[in-house]
Amino acid sequence: MPTSSTSGSDFLSQKTTDELLFLIRNPSLYHDTLVTAAQQELRQRAINPHQAIIDSREPQIEWDTDSGSRINWPAVLTILLFIGGAFLYWWHMPAKHGSGPDGAPGPAVLETVASRPIPNFTAQTKASVQRMKQLLPAAARRDEKATRKYLILAERFWNAEHQSAYLAKEVTTARIDSTFPTQVELTYQEWRKLTSVLVYNHNLKPIMQARVDLMQDVAQREMTALGQMRRNYQLGNPPLNEQVRITMAPVPQLLAELQGKATTLHVSLGK
Repeated sequence: MPTSSTSGSDFLSQKTTDELLFLIRNPSLYHDTLVTAAQQELRQRAINPHQAIIDSREPQIEWDTDSGSRINWPAVLTILLFIGGAFLYWWHMPAKHGSGPDGAPGPAVLETVASRPIPNFTAQTKASVQRMKQLLPAAARRDEKATRKYLILAERFWNAEHQSAYLAKEVTTARIDSTFPTQVELTYQEWRKLTSVLVYNHNLKPIMQARVDLMQDVAQREMTALGQMRRNYQLGNPPLNEQVRITMAPVPQLLAELQGKATTLHVSLGK
């Protein structure tokens, strides 16, 4: 006479793989014994239950193909900051009056302060992403799903990197103003769009993953440097100091590797 355990095994063996995966991904809906048995059945089918659960948590990040309709929020916000700053400056400054025809004081003259919003780097980002796609071996590009995810990550990386490079140039040429902390925060959030999804397994090809690892290294350094510069500025010190230089020292080499100008990626380029 068959035991209940044997009956349970027969029951699960008749289930499709997708049904078993659904069962282990929703353990709160089923008895622990059934979930454990389903995991064992998957192992017999050469499927790792733990990896299957991780893969199910993969983020659904979409490629924005209509770049023309995308709003450049950093530029919008910095323009608003410029308008607000100009108004406050005019409101608190001593009124400067002109003279009317009869020598009487004329209306107050509005004066503004110069402020530079973060530029739109859509074209530069597109070119950088295209370059990274061209650097992929043909064998790797044949995996369309992995390539698509890789290019999404690359777009987020270069959008943030171009903004960081712009801010660094503004700092080194002493062209920052009171909007600098806000510009730093906007750029930091662009980096967060990348790093927040790097915690997931995207099932990339080895060469893609190696370059994503480089992106992550650059991102962490850029984010650290942004925090250091903002803190220095708020303390009344020059944003760029030796600490920031040490943080950023490896970045040029890492960027060169990403752009194919150096070769230290220890993976098989054919994969």
